[in-house]
Amino acid sequence: MTLRFDQNGKFRIMLIGDIHEAYRYTGKGLKQYLDYIDLLTAAISQLRPDLCVFMGDIAKGETPGELRTVIENSVFPCVEAGVPYALVYGNHDGESGVELPEHDKVYSSMPFCLYRRGDHTNDSYDYNLRVLSSDGERTAYNLWFIYTGRRSERGGYACASAEQNEWFTRCERDLNDRFAGGKKIPSIVFEHVPVAEIYRLAKRVPRARRALDGVTYLNDVSRGVYVLDKKTGATGYFGEAPCTSDDNFGQFDAWKSGGCVRAAFFGHDHLNDFVGELDGILLGQCKLAGFRPYGDGLR
Repeated sequence: MTLRFDQNGKFRIMLIGDIHEAYRYTGKGLKQYLDYIDLLTAAISQLRPDLCVFMGDIAKGETPGELRTVIENSVFPCVEAGVPYALVYGNHDGESGVELPEHDKVYSSMPFCLYRRGDHTNDSYDYNLRVLSSDGERTAYNLWFIYTGRRSERGGYACASAEQNEWFTRCERDLNDRFAGGKKIPSIVFEHVPVAEIYRLAKRVPRARRALDGVTYLNDVSRGVYVLDKKTGATGYFGEAPCTSDDNFGQFDAWKSGGCVRAAFFGHDHLNDFVGELDGILLGQCKLAGFRPYGDGLR
């Protein structure tokens, strides 16, 4: 399936934040699932995206059969509307006894799914998709989908490794050479866990500010209280301090060095829905789209 800008030079991407869909389709679980379906169906109908992107922590099942059912149910609105979709894995995907290779098998068999297994390491889940110009004559944009892993050796959240960043740099250069004669193809990155540099869009404030509008890291006030820094121009809803990795292997620096990345979007933090520009790159977090983790849904 070829991705292409329309005749007006537009290509619309709809992000679908962490849905944490699970094999619970009775009682409250069924109501939560139906609310998710209604929400996603309405969003697709209103926004009319050219591509949907699931931002990780998508589906879990205790057996391969359960997992297939959950994934099929999760992507149903996209399939029903005939909208192509891609995805990145989150830290919780593959945690319930069915590992990521089994997820790969299911997604690879689904209609309209553009996910594909990476090939630069034995356990790679990184890939890219090219978006052609409206006339189909050139690569107008490149979309990167990067797996940020589960847990780091320190026990906290993981992030893109040094090997992944080296692969990204090589692949970015190769794509520019092959499809743009060495010119820079603008690109967008999608991944689950945000880069540590996202904190440069926020500022630390006194703990008393928490009673007004300050937020903490996973509700842990010991790590400090933060608000979006208006001086950066960041806007949106800041519901929790970003849960980044304690490691940093230079991913953001690799983006800057290559000069192609225009924006990067993340899931992971369920309450955050904000954007801000940092060193010429737009950084944004997409809040959850499912009703399983928080709340009782709408019904």
